[in-house]
Amino acid sequence: PPTPSSTANYTIGTPPPGPGVAATITLTASAGIAGGHERIIAVVLGSDGHRLVGSNVAFAVTGANTVRRTSVRTNSNGVAVFRYRAKRPGTDTVAASSGAARASAKAFITEQPRLTATSPAKHTVRLLLKTIPRIKGTYAYLYLVTRGNVRHYLGVSRTNRHGVAVYTVPNLKSGKRYAFTGWLADLSVPEAYAKNVGVRVQ
Repeated sequence: PPTPSSTANYTIGTPPPGPGVAATITLTASAGIAGGHERIIAVVLGSDGHRLVGSNVAFAVTGANTVRRTSVRTNSNGVAVFRYRAKRPGTDTVAASSGAARASAKAFITEQPRLTATSPAKHTVRLLLKTIPRIKGTYAYLYLVTRGNVRHYLGVSRTNRHGVAVYTVPNLKSGKRYAFTGWLADLSVPEAYAKNVGVRVQ
């Protein structure tokens, strides 16, 4: 026991994690396309603020898509990259844990934009690009596709309040078949091509 002239220090509670134990996790989720792979990046730091190498990070996904608990080790930069197949559009919640450290992030999965082509009048094609779910006010770049799948830029349109972009291509050869594709550019989703569509011009 301490004497009257000495001092005793007592610690009550849980001590902070050591330098080799995860203290914080930072998650970054890409915006994926349904049917593709979503990527989650986790950066793991110890209590000293340095990145941890070789730490196990457990990931789990709930929401539009479900993925069972999966463990990934951090690389030499303290980064763990987790990829999973996003089959359905919607919002996923990705949870990550390493030791006592916890983090979560939202992953937004959209469908590939759908492009249709019609010829409502002679020498004319009407292109309609539909976003699912509806993305209002984003830009859609339209291309003519020629032999060898070479894309030639036609112009740009913008999606309306229904998430639809419309573009008219004039001065085409009557009776000839053309192929087109659309490129959706939006900060919230990856740059994504719609599938090529063909149409015979009146």
